[in-house]
Amino acid sequence: MATDSNIPQLHRRALLAGTSLLLTPRTIFAGLAIDDLNPFGHPDQGYHAIRSSFNTPADIERAARTAWDQFAATSDFQYGHWGLLYTYLWWQSLPVGQPRIKTAIIGRKMADKLAAFRPDHPAGHMWGANFFGFEALSRGILNSLQMVPELLRRLDRAEQVDPTYLDGLVYLARAKLYIKLPGFPMSVGSLDKGYKYLEQARSMQESRYALWYVVLAEAEFERRGRDAALAALDGIDNVCPYDRQTRYTYELSKYLAGKFVAAIQDGSYDRYTWDPLLEPVLELQQREFVPGQLCPAE
Repeated sequence: MATDSNIPQLHRRALLAGTSLLLTPRTIFAGLAIDDLNPFGHPDQGYHAIRSSFNTPADIERAARTAWDQFAATSDFQYGHWGLLYTYLWWQSLPVGQPRIKTAIIGRKMADKLAAFRPDHPAGHMWGANFFGFEALSRGILNSLQMVPELLRRLDRAEQVDPTYLDGLVYLARAKLYIKLPGFPMSVGSLDKGYKYLEQARSMQESRYALWYVVLAEAEFERRGRDAALAALDGIDNVCPYDRQTRYTYELSKYLAGKFVAAIQDGSYDRYTWDPLLEPVLELQQREFVPGQLCPAE
């Protein structure tokens, strides 16, 4: 189990300050060089080498840290970008509670630094919003309602810079926010707005980004019930991943769909207290979901 002691103080300070622990890291673990970590590489070539290297949260932390160190050493934006995506995986690998909260804060500070470095690029802004939302989710939705205005401000900025980043991820984040939050007077939750943003993302995500179906299923369960939610999850099989991060998202979505179905069936699903993104994903390492097809990037 990962605890705060699994996040060395020196490494945490380096991530937050943007300093470099390794000036020019070439090989990180399992024979992988830094450039082998590219999450936007071919969806098949090299994918399993990366996947099989992540057996513990510490493995994934090391990938995130190494990419970030390379960014700090070279000022090459792509490595900072990769570091954010691997910090997301690191966050997902941890148990719910303080480890998730602290890692979300680390990720948000990294993202804010990347946004300051390249304010014209959407990655820092979008991941700053994501990690701020992950922190709120980790603290508990009903315990984090005071964070909603800042989250909305961050999403506004990400959308302003580029709403098409990662196949319209900002629209999916907005949809999830409105679907999960309580409505007026407690907060701004609205299933109608959730569906609106799902529709805005549909043309970009329906055939490419499998997590869209998981968020859709949550909305369908709230509005139309169990059968509609299960039908929505069936759509994941229509997704055609086009790079490593969309292939991982396909596998993740298949895994989370199973967890969602189990939560519905055993009655543990609750809109405010259960969320698929809070399911630890290390179990996924012992399984594999193979997409029906892989697509070339456009």
